[in-house]
This record gives sequence, structure tokens and C-alpha cells, in this order.
Amino acid sequence: MKKFKMNGRIVLFSSIIIICIISIAVILYQGLFVERKKEGNGKIQTGPIELGEELVLKEEFSSKFDNKMTGKLDQVKKKDDTKEIVYTAMSSTEKKEGQYELNVSVPVINLPGEEIKSMNEDIQNTFLKKAISILAKTESNTIYSVKYTACIYEGILSLGVHATLKEGDNPQRVIINTYNYNIEEQKKIDLEEMLSLKGVSKKDAASKILDDIKDENKKALALSELGYSVYIRDYASDMYKIENSDNFLLDKNGYLYIIYAYGNSKYTSETDLVIF
Repeated sequence: MKKFKMNGRIVLFSSIIIICIISIAVILYQGLFVERKKEGNGKIQTGPIELGEELVLKEEFSSKFDNKMTGKLDQVKKKDDTKEIVYTAMSSTEKKEGQYELNVSVPVINLPGEEIKSMNEDIQNTFLKKAISILAKTESNTIYSVKYTACIYEGILSLGVHATLKEGDNPQRVIINTYNYNIEEQKKIDLEEMLSLKGVSKKDAASKILDDIKDENKKALALSELGYSVYIRDYASDMYKIENSDNFLLDKNGYLYIIYAYGNSKYTSETDLVIF
């Protein structure tokens, strides 16, 4: 009987210790992952990203594409005052057995200007026309989805469009295009300008991009040796240079994702993210 009581106490104390450990872990997690605040000097501030935090951000990246826009800017001249700055222009969920399955939400940027017009045309040419062509086909089994995410942060509109495409026996592709625009200055913003707003030097950014791509390539090579089919990166390629890295997304918390979506030009769903 005494032994039973002693074991019960051990279980009770062990449970209390476990609860305390979990509580401390939650507090630490909240300290690491709370929304980052703006400095108030025009900079986009996030601060250093811990390894664990970066892994979570990468894991949750695809969930950002929820067909919604966050953030706002007062007194913005829009083409249509009754709609959001970014809204769903075309939405379709259709399925025809043996031919196609579509789940498509294509956005449009509701702002005036030639650069915005060019962005909207690119969205239509890349994502909308593909959906229309699939509906016209009858010979192959195709699964196609399109979703987007948009936010306004410090006067910058950042829109990302994400598509998955599976055509017949071909490997699945993941296609991601982004569109970044300084609303207040009425002009497109490139990666070097965005990094400058975050207080990240071009040299430091280039170094992190190269390190991250090398790490991803090491993982791919290790899997390749085990017999898996993988995507091998050529980290000496010019595509990883800052001036050629034009696919990037700013989220509502000020995190900047530089995106290398290899499926944009090849039959692969492999995508690398470098986060600042």
C-alpha cells in the first residue's frame, strides 16, 4: 500500500514538472514568434531569426495563401472604390471526371497605373489563361489550383500567387509569382530596395542566400545517394544573385521571403525559401 502511494506521488510530481516545462516552453515560443513591431523610422523591422523560428516559417509558408489581403492604407486612389486593393477577380471550382479538376482563385490589383496594368496582365497570362486552356482540353487528366496572399505593410503592397499543376503523368509543378509595389511612391520595388528597407546589406543577403541554397543542395544530394529522385541545385547559377532574384514576398509581420520556385520553369514542386 505504501509502495502504491509512493508511486502515485512520483506520478503527481512528474506531471507537475512536465506541466511547468510545457508552460515555460510556451512562454519562450511566444517570445520568439510574436508579431514583430515596426521601428517607426520607415524601416521594416523583424530582427534576427532563430533557426527554430525559420523552420516554422518555412513549414507554414504555403498556408499564407488563403485568398485574402491584410493591412490597409488610407486615402488610396483605386480603380474601383467599391473593392479592396487586391480582390478575387475570377474564382472557379470545377471537376470533370477523367479530364480536369480546378480550384482557382485569380486576383487582380485594384490600382491605376501602367506598372499595375502590366502586373495584372502577367497574372492573367500566367494563371488565368492556363485555367481557360485546361477547360478547353479533353485529352489529359489535369489538376490545377491557384491561390494568393496579399498584404500592405509600410505602404508596400506585396502579392504572391501560388499554383500547383499536375498534368497527366508529368511530375507536379509548383508555380509562384510575386508582385511588389510601393503604393505611396507609385512604383515597383525590387529586392535590393526591399532589403535596404529592412536594414539588410546586399552583401549579407547574398551570403545568406548562398549558404541556404548550399544547405538545401546537401540535403538533396544525401537523399539522392539513398535512391530518391531529387532536384539538384546549381548554387553557382546567376539566378541566385540579388539582381536576378525578383521573386519575393513581404508578409504582415514584416518577414521577407525570397522565393526560388523551380517549378516556374521545370516539372518540379521543389521550392527554396530564404527568409529575412
